[in-house]
Amino acid sequence: PGRYAEALEAVQGSRLLLAMAEVPASTFAEPEGHHHGSTAMGAVSIQGPGGRRGLLAFTGVEPLRQYDGNVRPLPVTAQEAAETALRDGASALLVDLAGPVRLVVEGEDLSAVAAGWTLARVGERSVWIRPPAE
Repeated sequence: PGRYAEALEAVQGSRLLLAMAEVPASTFAEPEGHHHGSTAMGAVSIQGPGGRRGLLAFTGVEPLRQYDGNVRPLPVTAQEAAETALRDGASALLVDLAGPVRLVVEGEDLSAVAAGWTLARVGERSVWIRPPAE
């Protein structure tokens, strides 16, 4: 508590591990004549009591294993993790769900990380800085 901006700053510039698990391929649209019963890998998300979903991401293999030893790690940038969360319809990126420190990135912060914006300190406040136009 009170260190959210620092944690978000640390996470946004680092690699995260998405938890990947086998899901039935029928979860995805299948082309005509495709064999049923096959599996594909999908990023693991969880659903909260209010129906909101959060995509799981981890700062290392150990926190990932503490959550679930059967999932496979997929290394991504924080931006890619945030993009995946939004694309999958999740409302949050849940970093290190099993602890020791849990970080929930949602709302404007999730959108800013996905868009590649940079969190910076201005005095006591944190502000998002848009990347320069290409």
